[in-house]
Amino acid sequence: RCAACVEELTGKQILNPESIPESIRPMSMSPTGNYAVSVDWSDGHKSLYPYRQIRSMLASKNTNDEVLDGNMEKEKETVPL
Repeated sequence: RCAACVEELTGKQILNPESIPESIRPMSMSPTGNYAVSVDWSDGHKSLYPYRQIRSMLASKNTNDEVLDGNMEKEKETVPL
């Protein structure tokens, strides 16, 4: 997250993810204090990801994975052989 990607006061995303070339890669990552991870990207861009944001994204992903797994199990039960 940086000022070029996300509005600082509102948290609204400014950057269109589709505008990022697939060739962009993280070059280095390092802790920043006790609250975030700093990422240096191959295009020279720098991002800061607070640990709370990472935890929230992981929790959301895990919830979505559980929902998807549950739906797949239901589909297996209802698909005639």
